[in-house]
Amino acid sequence: MVRLGDRTVRFAAALRRGAPRVAGASNVLGVRLVRARTFSISLLLLASTVAASCGASSGSSPRFKPSRTTDATAQQANGCGRASTIARDSDPGPGVSLLNTAQVSPGQCTDDVRFDFTSSDVDLPPRYVIEYQDGPFSDFNQFAQAKIAGSAFLVIRFEKTTSDFGGKTTYRSRESITPSGMRHLKEVRLVAGPENSVQFVIGLDEKRPFIVDGAPSPPRVVVRIA
Repeated sequence: MVRLGDRTVRFAAALRRGAPRVAGASNVLGVRLVRARTFSISLLLLASTVAASCGASSGSSPRFKPSRTTDATAQQANGCGRASTIARDSDPGPGVSLLNTAQVSPGQCTDDVRFDFTSSDVDLPPRYVIEYQDGPFSDFNQFAQAKIAGSAFLVIRFEKTTSDFGGKTTYRSRESITPSGMRHLKEVRLVAGPENSVQFVIGLDEKRPFIVDGAPSPPRVVVRIA
């Protein structure tokens, strides 16, 4: 049986009872409460889904079947012609996603960074926003500036995503990945991001064009640095 943890349960219960009204409070507070309520409900739905999968005799849930096909986009790494440096984002994704891993590998003409997730209600990766930023960036675990290798920083943010569930981390990779033998990639670093999101910085030797591919089964997003 999967438990959400006392803090999440108390928070969800408080939202169901309704927060007290404060005279003169701005509409921003109401919007934040609605967003928090939606995210909390999604966590509850995800808990029931994960619990059902743990109780199944086959060890897997009908919603989250392992992929039976190879990643076709990974085998077609010669698509560097569609790479660019412009910012981009994706369509809305699941109600909530859990970050599982981040992996780095060389492609035929790219440096590839792959992010894997478990999603709540649909077999899709979370919505992402990716763009170059100058920084500074904040460390994920402490109130300090994160020093990231490289001269250009590509930032990808996954919305309605968490790396912690029921008081335990779901992220199984390193906070900082510094691979060798890559063309331009120097470091992939998990950093502090906005509320209800997970954010990574990809440190490069220079500003490079990139491609972003998303796919289901399992939900994943691959950033290809050309």
